[in-house]
Amino acid sequence: MSFASPLLAACLVALLSLWFAPAPQPSKRPVPVSAPIPPPLSWLRADGTKIVNEKRETVLLRGVNLGGWLVEEMWMMPFDTSRPPQSTLPQVKDHVTLWQVMEKRFGPAEARKIRTALRDAWVSDADFGRIRAAGLNCVRLPFTFDLLEEPDGYEWIDRALASARRHGLYVILDLHGAPGRQSDSDHTGESGVNRLFKDPAQIKRTQAVWASLARRYKDRPEVAGYDLLNEPMGAPDAVTLHLVQDRLYRTIRAIDQRHLIIIEDGYKGRDTFPHLSVVGWENVALSWHHYNFTAKTEQEQAAGLAAVSPGARTVQTTRPAPVFIGEFQIEPHGTPAALETGIKALQQGGHSWTIWSYKAILQDGGGMWGWYRAPRGLQTLDPYRDSAADLLRKTASLRTENLQENPAMSAVFRASAGWKPLPPPREIVPTARAAGRPWRYTTRTPTEGWQMPAFEDTRWEIGEAGFGAGADIPTPKRTVWQTPDIWLRREFTLGEREAASAASQAVLLACHDDEAEVYLNGVLAATLSGYSHDYREVALTREGAATIRPGRNVIAVHCRSTIGGQFIDIGIAAPPAPPGAVK
Repeated sequence: MSFASPLLAACLVALLSLWFAPAPQPSKRPVPVSAPIPPPLSWLRADGTKIVNEKRETVLLRGVNLGGWLVEEMWMMPFDTSRPPQSTLPQVKDHVTLWQVMEKRFGPAEARKIRTALRDAWVSDADFGRIRAAGLNCVRLPFTFDLLEEPDGYEWIDRALASARRHGLYVILDLHGAPGRQSDSDHTGESGVNRLFKDPAQIKRTQAVWASLARRYKDRPEVAGYDLLNEPMGAPDAVTLHLVQDRLYRTIRAIDQRHLIIIEDGYKGRDTFPHLSVVGWENVALSWHHYNFTAKTEQEQAAGLAAVSPGARTVQTTRPAPVFIGEFQIEPHGTPAALETGIKALQQGGHSWTIWSYKAILQDGGGMWGWYRAPRGLQTLDPYRDSAADLLRKTASLRTENLQENPAMSAVFRASAGWKPLPPPREIVPTARAAGRPWRYTTRTPTEGWQMPAFEDTRWEIGEAGFGAGADIPTPKRTVWQTPDIWLRREFTLGEREAASAASQAVLLACHDDEAEVYLNGVLAATLSGYSHDYREVALTREGAATIRPGRNVIAVHCRSTIGGQFIDIGIAAPPAPPGAVK
């Protein structure tokens, strides 16, 4: 069910005032101040569904994640984590255990020296230059709260911002690992913990982290935004997740009213995002990550990434905010062509993105996981057996100049600078979101051929969409429907150029509870399973789309309600007709 229901919205408002204590003050521990850096980039903010600069020009953030730099992930870095037999050292599986082993073997000072050398090699100022030279304009900077507890922790973020501004790049500050950790995953910095959503003390600590960051960076326009919690999968449900995100949002807004705040769905589903006007969030972007590990072909990968764009537009119909795809990949079966198809679709839809990842050093080469990847014969780093001197020597091999660039990825990135957002699709068969639309309908089983254009429907009743009762739908229910089934018909007329554009590029707009079949001119055009309480874009069947023609067309719908509430409203959208199209 959608989080947008009035009951849940009321619960949110009530719980916000009761569940959390006031935000704690940031730590009094002094933090170093970075050296002066060149003039700033333009401030960014949300303006409806767009990110805009100070001139109100649309900005699409296009970039890479600096994965592995400030929070190590063993799978994508050249560590040999096989623990020797009988060893009493911890098993290295994440950031925390890696440096526990280093400190136990070499002591804190030497471990810090190795960590600094590793970070210096993984990302340098020259890497920011490489990213900008490829035509990209943004980096997403994953880090954990552990970084800020290091003696020089803030200096690493300062260094990233200085390099970014020097090279004309925006930075998204991404809290990959919060106090208590927001899931069991290793990329939180410590696997198997997942205490953030179970312990109010950890929520307060996370508030303090963001308060400290906001206070330090509130005047830095090269910071594109604050990504509150990376992949917060550990939340037991969407309501709990958004309660915590709301607390973090308000902690930041008490200090910094200017920066964009990025809200992730935590893999709870895009329809669980709260309605921004209900929770009072302003200047926010909505975000989720796209990985298709079950894809069997490059075509499936390309289609999956391309489908993110219409899905994002669906979210934006009821939650008008920019969409930022903070992580995505096209492995397995990744190819440059699939990457180009997906990124072009994202940008034509007006959506920002950062791919995972800038570097990925895997023994098998890693496919397209890393823009820069390992050459053959690269030595691994063994935290159990290598001496400190060996580790320091080996880290130098991780500098980007010693790795292999994927030139095809570079070509896609450079080309992406020219891919502009397309005009939003126009509803050629309008939905009922803005106003009631008349349909012929019946709740009695019709005679055979009811979906055909020549069917005589004058004895059917006339009612305005949407049709339904009981379901939690944002669109008004203008015609009551309480039976198990309903059949609908409607005519629409297109000009020649408009019909040609629609036949090749039209999509169905569907808000339905429960399943439905949609016909165009008598041919099955879409089968809708389950339910969707927001309007989603659904691809038309090739056969159904091919029937769209100049002049009179007929759309016919059969919807079934199996349990609970019911609702149906259908529309069709297509790119604006070319100049001269007959209206």
